[in-house]
Amino acid sequence: MKYFYTFLIITLLISCAKQGRPTGGEKDETPPVLLMSKPVNESVNFKIQKIKIYFDEYVKFNKVNEQLVVSPPLKYPAKLSPLGYPSKYITIELKDTLHENTTYNFNFGNSIVDNNESNPFKNFKYIFSTGDYIDSLTVEGNIKDALMMDMQKNTTVMLYPYEGFYDSIVYKEKPRYIANTLDSTYFKITNIRAGKYFMVTIKEKTNDYLFAPKSDKIGFLKNEITIPADTIYNIKIFKEVLDFKMLRPTESVQGKIIFPYEGKPEGLDIRLLTKVPDSIKYSFIPEVDKDSLNFWFTHSKDIDSLLFIASKDDYIDTLTVRLRTTLKDSMVIKKSHSGSIPMFKRFKIHTNRPISYIDTAFISLVKDSIPVSYKASVSENKDFVYLDFEKEYDSKYKFELLPGAITDFYESTNDTLACGLNVLAETKLGIIRLKLSSEDKYPVIVELRDSKNITIIEKWIEENKTIEYKDLTPGDYTIKITIDSNRNKIWDTGNFLRKEQPEKIFIFPKTISVRENWDLEESFDLDTAKEELLVKPKSEGNKKGESKTSGQRGRR
Repeated sequence: MKYFYTFLIITLLISCAKQGRPTGGEKDETPPVLLMSKPVNESVNFKIQKIKIYFDEYVKFNKVNEQLVVSPPLKYPAKLSPLGYPSKYITIELKDTLHENTTYNFNFGNSIVDNNESNPFKNFKYIFSTGDYIDSLTVEGNIKDALMMDMQKNTTVMLYPYEGFYDSIVYKEKPRYIANTLDSTYFKITNIRAGKYFMVTIKEKTNDYLFAPKSDKIGFLKNEITIPADTIYNIKIFKEVLDFKMLRPTESVQGKIIFPYEGKPEGLDIRLLTKVPDSIKYSFIPEVDKDSLNFWFTHSKDIDSLLFIASKDDYIDTLTVRLRTTLKDSMVIKKSHSGSIPMFKRFKIHTNRPISYIDTAFISLVKDSIPVSYKASVSENKDFVYLDFEKEYDSKYKFELLPGAITDFYESTNDTLACGLNVLAETKLGIIRLKLSSEDKYPVIVELRDSKNITIIEKWIEENKTIEYKDLTPGDYTIKITIDSNRNKIWDTGNFLRKEQPEKIFIFPKTISVRENWDLEESFDLDTAKEELLVKPKSEGNKKGESKTSGQRGRR
């Protein structure tokens, strides 16, 4: 019997052991609960330097430097604790002298979280007033970038009192009230005193609430606003063009000096002051799509530095470049296409060094072993060779560039380059026809963009017309339209001091899906369109040759 009871006890213990480990229960998804604050939230006649806020569980800060917005901004940031470890209360210790009769708003966003699961205590604000009452007026709106199509998050919106406002205040003084869009484009400034204000917004690199044109974007309302007001304000932010200034030039490789600059280069003149032997060749050539000018020269061991003078309008500067680099370069050539090439695209060869001349005897273009006539030309900046030829649908070509075809600035020639080019059959391509109309918004720049948001065709339009885009490969396209107010055929940004807004941009409100052998017909009335940078639902067309009645958007 004694053995029986011993066996029974062992069996029960083993049975209990096989029941499994505890799971720990359900995941905690409950945010912290605020118990109280000292002084109480929304206190008036506030004179305390230290604030304590108590919760029902241990809390900690999460990205508080990114989330916390204090309005009006403090000259000396408040000290927050605890940092680095959890506690059941947080402390705000003020280091600044507070303004009289002012409502302060500490907006923590979602930066206060519980210790275990980081559940946020959402949108918490601690508010107090140094006067007899809490200011309660608000202003709200939306921010969008004047040029970019993606959402511009984490933008600061600022209010400056009308009295005492001067244009350069945004560079020197912090605003009266601020708010931040954080992870959206929407803003709301709360606890504002009634009055007149100027509204400015900046997307800044540093959170000092001062505009730094070199690194920040800015947006503004041209006229003052009156609060209270039942208005939703929309502001476009943009990057200003800096005042012209030459930056430090550098010798990148032997025989090439890069002259970077800020601002617009129109009228820039750079001259070599150093007397060099007649045997040394040199040339100034702009760098395409970059804010720089390249100085190419044949290297000489007898010269250790070069002196230049740069001038533009009233600007003048002397620049010295010491020739120290031992890095050498050689000619590199790249082709624009390999395989499929659109009917409307030019075939071109890019070189990393200026082209002196080309010899077509070493350039071959054939179709079915039969030579194809072409016209070869060099780009204005001497960095491309264009090969223009009459393309045929459903055709294949062979291109070959033999040594000696391209001679560069240093009398070097190219290596062999060969590739196949093919043009798709017409039935494999599609057409977009866009009927553009407006009473007074011309001229405009119309850009057809592919699915990667790269402009593939650009047109400058001065009147109502139907724009036809032929021979498009199947895929998604968008259309961007810029109102070219000053008729210079480029988009111009704004300027805060001159109170100039950037030129308006419209995006056709649908992504256009091109299919094989389909025509698409769309209309865009610029007078009724909203200035918007959002791509919306797709539009489809109808097969080539099919009829389409007025107003239809195509066969579904």
